[in-house]
Amino acid sequence: MKRLLHARPLMQMQLLKMFVRRWWVVLIVMLLGAAVGLGYTFLQPPRYEARTTFVFKIGDVFKTGRGAMPALDALTRTSDVSSSVVRVATSRQTAELAASDTQASLDHVSIRANMLGNSTVLAIAVQGNDPTVTIKMANAVGERAAAYTRDAFKVYELVQLDAPLATRVQPNWLFVIIGGMGGFVLGIASVGVSMLRR
Repeated sequence: MKRLLHARPLMQMQLLKMFVRRWWVVLIVMLLGAAVGLGYTFLQPPRYEARTTFVFKIGDVFKTGRGAMPALDALTRTSDVSSSVVRVATSRQTAELAASDTQASLDHVSIRANMLGNSTVLAIAVQGNDPTVTIKMANAVGERAAAYTRDAFKVYELVQLDAPLATRVQPNWLFVIIGGMGGFVLGIASVGVSMLRR
């Protein structure tokens, strides 16, 4: 039993010495893994994002005098109204209707919407592989959200502040990191296997 206990630290020391001697193997395999991740990153099609903003504005209900009481009630629930509009803007149905309006495909398209800070500004961002499609989709989603606001709440109007502009999204460097980490583990494993064969 004592021999086994003494043998374990010796074996760990031998493993450590082997890794120190063969550090270059680990480094090469790690760099190869990172290179594969880098290649995969640049082989992905480019992604574009179109951003636009809309602001909630008080509608004409107060000018006409009709429906003033329900309008006052809706004004006290601004946060409920804005969260409803965000949900509508990011819903699957809105995405499908916007795609139908623009004759675009929903393949590789993602839509995000949120209220900016503690304001009445709605930000809509659409990502996709085609800059023209992302711009058209951002406009269409905004128009759908504005129509919903007009129909559901009548007190508010959703008015566009900024026209969407498509910018290229930075590549995802996560694949390079995963490739490098995978290469590091594979390099350690290959050094360990080569030591066991001796």
